[in-house]
Amino acid sequence: MKGRDEQAVYEAYIEAFSDHWDFTVPAMEKFVERTQLPTFDEHWWHLARDTEGAVAGFALCRMSEDLLFIEHLGVRRPHRGRGLALALLQNVFASSYQAGQTHVSLGVDAANPTGAYRLYEKVGMKPDYEISIYEKLIPVPVS
Repeated sequence: MKGRDEQAVYEAYIEAFSDHWDFTVPAMEKFVERTQLPTFDEHWWHLARDTEGAVAGFALCRMSEDLLFIEHLGVRRPHRGRGLALALLQNVFASSYQAGQTHVSLGVDAANPTGAYRLYEKVGMKPDYEISIYEKLIPVPVS
């Protein structure tokens, strides 16, 4: 919850996303500042804890106009492959339904190494649009 779990969620976020494309570790202050925005109501924070009480996975959502946007969904490496992300998504969908919020959205890297794209299709989510980013490394000649 806000005011109590930010450090634990921040650490879980870094671990969960460190192997993703173009990930940079945000400063703790920036991460907390973002979660303090009014659209990041703690009602939409879903945390899963391990047996020791540490954050094993998280879904941090925010309201954006007429939809609930899943801003961050992640599972720490030791807890992956056990259905935790699926359970978190189902929890988000259930709470969204109970609140009368019928649209849930998120963004994902289709080349995500965790298989997130397949998970989202498994739970019935469909791509709305796609963005491709092309890169070319131009080597600088050494003189």
